Amino acid sequence: MAFIVYQTNSKTGTVYAYSQEAYRDPVTKRPKSKKTYLGRVDPVTKEL
Repeated sequence: MAFIVYQTNSKTGTVYAYSQEAYRDPVTKRPKSKKTYLGRVDPVTKEL
């Protein structure tokens, strides 16, 4: 399952977008997630 996560830098106020995918680790049998950087979000248009 993949979804988009938005993170805000508290110092600059810049918003970054990441694609986060959850999966189960076959060795430890525990859930993990992998983030992929998508880009910076434009403050005016709210687009990447």
